[in-house]
Amino acid sequence: MPRQSARWPIDEMIRSFTHDIPTPTSLAGVAPTGRAVMLPAYEPIYWDQACLLVVVGLLDKALLPVTGVDQARTVLDKGLPANTLLKADQPGVPA
Repeated sequence: MPRQSARWPIDEMIRSFTHDIPTPTSLAGVAPTGRAVMLPAYEPIYWDQACLLVVVGLLDKALLPVTGVDQARTVLDKGLPANTLLKADQPGVPA
């Protein structure tokens, strides 16, 4: 899903797989969890490592400002709200 920024195009994609084999490039040293993974990735290849750890069950999303699989769903459906971690009552957040 290419987007255009002010200076260059941005490719958004969904990285989707079942964590049923070792994945040393993204989960080095983590034994397969058997969980389904879906998270957004951007070109150049970037993904939110905390989000990945939440999705495979190695990190509690209540401990950090991460959204897990909901982050990927906002890439697939532009009608979903983004930045839900920002609250209107936080300093510096536009109303």
